[in-house]
Amino acid sequence: MSVLYIIIVAYFICIEISAENDSSFKNYLNRQKRSALKYQSSKWPGGIVPFQFIPGNFRNMTENETLIVSQAMSHIQSQTCIKFIQRTNEEVYLKIERLNIQPCLSPVGYYSAAADTMKFGDSCTQLPILIHEFLHVLGFGHEHQRIDRDKYIMVNISNVQSGFVNQFDLENATYFDTQDIPYDIHSIMHYQNFAFSKFINSSTNIVAFEKDFMTMYALADYTLPLGNNYGLTPSDVKRISLQYNCSIPLQSTMTPSIEIPVSTSTSPLSTAILTPITPSISVSVSLETNVYQSSTLNPTSKTPSAAVAPNHSGFLKPNVFIYLIFLIIFICF
Repeated sequence: MSVLYIIIVAYFICIEISAENDSSFKNYLNRQKRSALKYQSSKWPGGIVPFQFIPGNFRNMTENETLIVSQAMSHIQSQTCIKFIQRTNEEVYLKIERLNIQPCLSPVGYYSAAADTMKFGDSCTQLPILIHEFLHVLGFGHEHQRIDRDKYIMVNISNVQSGFVNQFDLENATYFDTQDIPYDIHSIMHYQNFAFSKFINSSTNIVAFEKDFMTMYALADYTLPLGNNYGLTPSDVKRISLQYNCSIPLQSTMTPSIEIPVSTSTSPLSTAILTPITPSISVSVSLETNVYQSSTLNPTSKTPSAAVAPNHSGFLKPNVFIYLIFLIIFICF
């Protein structure tokens, strides 16, 4: 058994080594959400996004939740050349899975969607958050992580909750492009002033609108609200139009109307304001067989992490390590 165990361990170590050397771009995508991805592989061909709901481990989409999905898609589709269609037989498509979690998490671009799913948590039921996530799906990242952001906003890293600091890292210009579009503090892709602030908790959920409590604020005027609660801004529309070669960039006309109570979520878009939208997309819940293994979600990460394995320290004896090293060299090289 010990020999078999050594071979198995060696095999998986080789896989890990290969994965590390496979593609820096792929590895980078697994960690980052930034401005527009430069690579063609990040774009959905023809601006068409096939999607399908897949069964969650604990629950499935409700009728109201599918309506919110339809509203978010319609909001984007009505102002750009992007088209969301229900999947028929497309090999690469957006998988939307309802999970018993709070966050709303999504893959970034076509390249990532091929291997990942949109994880529809409770906060996805807020329209602005869902629009934000669909722009990630289209290959866009956070406005506040643009390489030029320090000219426009101040980020108070010391105010950020532990485990969320990476949400404020600067982008890598090698992979992402500002598209020469001016910085937009009101973009739907911009986190709000108190995003992940350590001063906001479930008991108070609000603090004085002072910069000392904010995670970031506009340099021109700290009282300016960052981000928005209603949808795409004109610069968001322009960004999509440039990325997907839309012939006529349309203007955003969405305005706030109905306000929902502030959520206790740590989501950066914690207050949602919905505008009534007549969905132009008919969404039917067609669930395919769930072939995905359950995983434990790390709340500080954008990707599922493997469940923690029991500690077997001391299981391998010192001489076994020698065999293991030789096997790794033989198999990998």
